[in-house]
Amino acid sequence: GAYYVSSTGKRLVHGDVCTGLESVILDTDGKGALRPGAKPAAQPKGTGGSGSHRAISGVFVFLVLLVVLAGIFGVWYQFLASAVAKTQVEDIAVGVKSFSVSLIGLITDKVSELLGRGHAGGPGVATASRYQPLDEELNYFQPLPAAGGDVRPPANGPAAGDGVFTIR
Repeated sequence: GAYYVSSTGKRLVHGDVCTGLESVILDTDGKGALRPGAKPAAQPKGTGGSGSHRAISGVFVFLVLLVVLAGIFGVWYQFLASAVAKTQVEDIAVGVKSFSVSLIGLITDKVSELLGRGHAGGPGVATASRYQPLDEELNYFQPLPAAGGDVRPPANGPAAGDGVFTIR
């Protein structure tokens, strides 16, 4: 049959003989059998403590493993990796960084929209967002000359000027 743990947490050690056990262990006989008329106590659900304690310890174990793996990777990268492997790692890291920044930006935008800060008109109003381009974005393109402006190819070919054509 089933073994029932006493609500007191006490039990008999194998081979012990005790008198007056009913006054110490109220709901079982000390060997896992319920006494007549006793209700089973809440049974333990395994080790590990409470749910929040297990979650905190799980996060701690995850972080420790992450630090150990990062350390092993750092030692490999610094001392064992070839130049080609280092270049590949750096190329992959650039892509991962770009993806992470984009993902964080997307999450930030969506949270701002949900909280009503993403649009000038408040929540639920379909207005243009308050996006301001960065200086790098504004300075990326060079202006075109005005219609009828003086556009001449450089004297010594494209390599001598700013590009294929020089605006004067």
